[in-house]
Amino acid sequence: MNFQCAMCRHYEKDMKCRAFPDGMPGELFSGETFHDKPFKGDDGIQFEPMDEIEKADNTSDNEFGRDKFDAEEGDKGKFIIHEHLRGLSEEEVDKFRDVTSFESWENTKSQIKRKASSHSDFRWKIDGRKYFIGFTLTTPSSIHDTNDLIHPKGKKILVAAFKSHGPLEWIERVGKGQCTVQEPGEPGATVNTYAAFFMYEEGQCKATYVKESGHAISLEITDTKRIPEGQWNLNFVPVSKGRRIWLFDYQGK
Repeated sequence: MNFQCAMCRHYEKDMKCRAFPDGMPGELFSGETFHDKPFKGDDGIQFEPMDEIEKADNTSDNEFGRDKFDAEEGDKGKFIIHEHLRGLSEEEVDKFRDVTSFESWENTKSQIKRKASSHSDFRWKIDGRKYFIGFTLTTPSSIHDTNDLIHPKGKKILVAAFKSHGPLEWIERVGKGQCTVQEPGEPGATVNTYAAFFMYEEGQCKATYVKESGHAISLEITDTKRIPEGQWNLNFVPVSKGRRIWLFDYQGK
């Protein structure tokens, strides 16, 4: 199933939707044609984004920061993924200071009575570069969990926002085998609250395809500990009214 069907409020299952209850035309289901205009037989029903997609708008003048993710076809190197919690109180963050394993990290999160702001940070050190490139991953509703990547089947939709280039210490030191706590005002924290980072994945990444327009990128991910190996795609997809967002999606081995 293509992205437009996955995001549409009218999609049901098995290539069927409110517009085509007996089965969708192949060119719509494949994504070859975006169904934002009348199509023969659609009974006046076209693509409408689900409520959570309608909320996701990370528009910018540089096409959502694509210039920051300056990967080219064939680029490869080590990547890591942090979970990043922020908005923590001093009492809450103290529970994380001695966390040294993923299991302990997950258990400590469960002890926080309220939902802290959470997202994952994908950081990639391309061979030959002295900085990392990457992107933040969350859901349109900002309720994100590590399981969204570890068990991507039946997953929530993951929205990507590209990060500025950063120093390699974020790959080599931060959150590696020990939770890293950031004090108020430090990178990743807010002015008045704390943040916590834990590296829960690392492996190898290669850009196997970069569309000429830059609106589609395929990453081959291997040697992982938790998330599935195989092809993960970044796609700059239309949502509505000329808007687009970047989505991150697992395609399989």
